[in-house]
Amino acid sequence: AYLTDRPLLKQLYRQYRALRARSAGLDEDFDDDEEARDAEPWVPSEDLLERYGDGLTAWFAQMERQAEAAGVRLIIYFHPYMALGMDGELTFPTQPDCLRVFAESCARAGVIFIDMTGEFRRAYEQDHIVAKGFANTALATGHLNRQGQRLVAEAVYRAIQQAEGETT
Repeated sequence: AYLTDRPLLKQLYRQYRALRARSAGLDEDFDDDEEARDAEPWVPSEDLLERYGDGLTAWFAQMERQAEAAGVRLIIYFHPYMALGMDGELTFPTQPDCLRVFAESCARAGVIFIDMTGEFRRAYEQDHIVAKGFANTALATGHLNRQGQRLVAEAVYRAIQQAEGETT
């Protein structure tokens, strides 16, 4: 219900699902499962990336104007899909061009963007922390766990501090 009440979020969610399905070479109505993770990666055309960026920039600019009118800054954080292999390797199969365009669109619209991929990788490699999964689920799947929420909260806090430093 939350997404259906907020058209911009609903559209972003639909676009994300469609791009994720396309990145796996699947129909846009594909329901996420093992086949999507095992498919060959999709590489978007420059034309598609340009249209994707233009659309995102327009949406983000509209959201930023609404946030500004409310006296707040818009922050979007990205917590990537993760895959933990049987060998213990943690991978992040996000399509890099799409993520780059997403980040650039945020910057053009004045939106603060936080990509958690590097922080999640560092936490896993240095501190042996997996940001997603629970005792009753598979590691690296599903929702953020307590450690993942802490990592995101710290990143958002740093972004707020930096933004406040830029305005003072």
